[in-house]
Amino acid sequence: MSKEQMPFMTILRIENCMVVEQRDNADYHPYLAAYRAATE
Repeated sequence: MSKEQMPFMTILRIENCMVVEQRDNADYHPYLAAYRAATE
């Protein structure tokens, strides 16, 4: 599966030139559909 098939977004909150929070969000639907199709 190529990375184009699984949208992924990282949000960084920066204070005083330092990362103080990191949140990662991904749409797992394409991955799960491909996994289910491959394991059926």
